Amino acid sequence: MDFLNAIYKQYGIILDEEILKEDGHLNGLAVGANDKPPIVLLRPNMAEGKKRFIMAHELGHHLAGHNMHKQNAETIENEANTFAAVLIAMELFMKYWQPIAGEVQT
Repeated sequence: MDFLNAIYKQYGIILDEEILKEDGHLNGLAVGANDKPPIVLLRPNMAEGKKRFIMAHELGHHLAGHNMHKQNAETIENEANTFAAVLIAMELFMKYWQPIAGEVQT
């Protein structure tokens, strides 16, 4: 299981790639209700890198508790983008650099 899917599983987030239309304007959407598990909807057939960024972005919305009706949309989109970029950078560090970190001489 990869990094993002493991996080989704840990938080009980359901991932659905069938509801959004392939030719629609949304790439992803986080949906939540107090008594239901959170759901992230993804547009089907996206390139893998874009899909991973959208997954991380929507995870950021969920973990930050963003509410599109009560908060400034530009602010929360910027926060979710920043979260996604940092999370993916951390994933890449753990995958490619951490294994060789012990070999680096300082």
